[in-house]
Amino acid sequence: LIKNKVNVFIWYWAVFYRWDIPFRPCHNTWRSNYWSDWNSKAPKPIRGILDIDVIVFGRDIFYAYNIPCFNFDWHPALQPYKIN
Repeated sequence: LIKNKVNVFIWYWAVFYRWDIPFRPCHNTWRSNYWSDWNSKAPKPIRGILDIDVIVFGRDIFYAYNIPCFNFDWHPALQPYKIN
């Protein structure tokens, strides 16, 4: 993830048609990646978008699009990895 305008972008589309399924938006794990635009030991925020669609009895009853969400690389690498 070196010298990209957008290193990574996350898009989630959550469709709800059963109420017994737990909702965990923006649920990825990022660890120990090198980011050329980040030089801190602090967690690196990773921007994303969440779209939600709730369907009841086959009909859309609620939708929300382009909700900002974030993931974090909790332990970003300070140097790129060397490949031998």
